[in-house]
Parts: sequence; structure tokens; C-alpha cells
Amino acid sequence: MRNPHLNNTTADTSAKRISEEKELDLWITTHRDEALAQHHIEVYYQPVVRTLNGSLCGFEALARWRDPERGILAPAQFIAALEADNQIHKPDVYMIREVCRKLREEIDKGNRVVPVSFNLSRLDFFACDICHIIADYVSLCNLSIDLFHVEITESIITSNESRIRDDLNRLRAKGFSIWMDDFGSGYSSLNVLQDYHFDVIKLA
Repeated sequence: MRNPHLNNTTADTSAKRISEEKELDLWITTHRDEALAQHHIEVYYQPVVRTLNGSLCGFEALARWRDPERGILAPAQFIAALEADNQIHKPDVYMIREVCRKLREEIDKGNRVVPVSFNLSRLDFFACDICHIIADYVSLCNLSIDLFHVEITESIITSNESRIRDDLNRLRAKGFSIWMDDFGSGYSSLNVLQDYHFDVIKLA
């Protein structure tokens, strides 16, 4: 015979977790602009290393949110919340700007720099002119286009939307390298790739 108290406890725990997740999502969306203005969202540079000789050949720019009170927020938490709120383009544009600024700073110091890749969300292509924004920041910082790799996930191309395809073609026409990230993690087939042109395909 099932214990009704156990079922109630499980339901209460589940309801509490859902309530806490909703509270956090609301906090994230209402503190987004403040976090960007105060640089609580930071660029974390993950090294890309050649397997043949172990040499550094690039970095992948990843977002990290470090709040003074809440501590470190997991990327899955704040990225999902901002996507649901249709505001993910704001931190993505911020990341692009910060990457450009850092590269310019290192070059001005006389330091060696390597290419940096950054990820774009599907919503970036509809919330703003992401192609113009990327090219504009690169030009303003007087940087070589060869220093940038634009990454998109497999889920973006499964939608097969002409706006995304056209903007990726615009970026390639400007000289940017376009990478497919985590191919094989979803349900795309090789046939889908016929409609796109990628310089690198990263397998999941």
C-alpha cells in the first residue's frame, strides 16, 4: 500500500523546485541589462588545441555570469531563460563586442593573438541584423576577419529558414569562417548540409 505522505512530499518538492526555477528565470530576465552594464557576464576563453602537436590554435568564447550575490549562474540556466524571453541577442552582441575589444587590446600590447570562435543563437538572426553588427565591431576595432569563426548549432539549420541561410551567406561573403557545432547531436542528416556552406563541422 502506497504511503500518501510520501506522495505529498514528492509533489511538494517538485512544486518547490518549479517555483524556484521560475523565480530564477524572472530574476535573470529582470537583471540582464544590469549584468551586462556591470560586466557580470564575462567572456571565458576555452582553448582550442591541435591534437597532433598540442599547440594552441584558437579559443572558443563562452559566456559566464558571475553575480556578486548569487554567485556563478550555470550557462544552461541563464541562456535558456533569455532565449525564452527573446533577449538572448543582447548577451550575444555583448560577447562579440568584448571579444573584439580584447583582441584589439592584446594586439596593441604587441601580444600574439589566435582566432576566436563564438556561438550564435537562432534568435540572433531575427532580433537584430547580426551580420552587420559582427562586421561593424570587427571594422571599428580594425581587426582581421581571419581572427573570427562564427559557430552555429545543429538545431539552427534543422529549421531551414531562409533568413538564417541568407545571413550566413552574407557573413561568408564578407570573409568570415562559418563552423557547425556539435553536428550529430540532433536529427540532422547530411542532406540538410547541402543547403549550407560550412568551413568546419565539429562532430558531437
